[in-house]
Amino acid sequence: MESIYIVTEGNYSDYRIVGVFDNEKLVDRFVNKFGGDIEEFPINPGIEEMNKGLSIYRVVMTRDGNTPHINNTDYAQQLMCRHGVNLVMDCWAKNEKHAIKIVNEKRSELIASGDWEPPEPKVIDEGVPEISQEEINKKLHTALKSIIEKSEEVIE
Repeated sequence: MESIYIVTEGNYSDYRIVGVFDNEKLVDRFVNKFGGDIEEFPINPGIEEMNKGLSIYRVVMTRDGNTPHINNTDYAQQLMCRHGVNLVMDCWAKNEKHAIKIVNEKRSELIASGDWEPPEPKVIDEGVPEISQEEINKKLHTALKSIIEKSEEVIE
């Protein structure tokens, strides 16, 4: 996809466009001489995909391939793909089924390459004192004895 390069300066209310370029070498030459920040934008983004009847879908997929969430999204300038516990990916697709197929292929690639390892299980044991089985049995016995005594009082 072709891009345009916009040279900008400033921040917030001082932000302004200094120049627009259709060539990366020209924009680099300009910035090296005059300064500024380069922002790259695609030309006519999404038009080719829309002409093919495609829409953008955001798919959430678990590591084992389940799809707890999928929706047709508004236009996203930059399609997203990230993974942690779940894979979250935007893609151009014909329909939900097609989107799931695309994301499932990406899921398979990530797993096969080793780039998506299952998360380490979290063990939370901070502040929990060690108690022996004997102590647990004594406490359980005391609690049960107390319950029996109270229930006998209620019956009398």
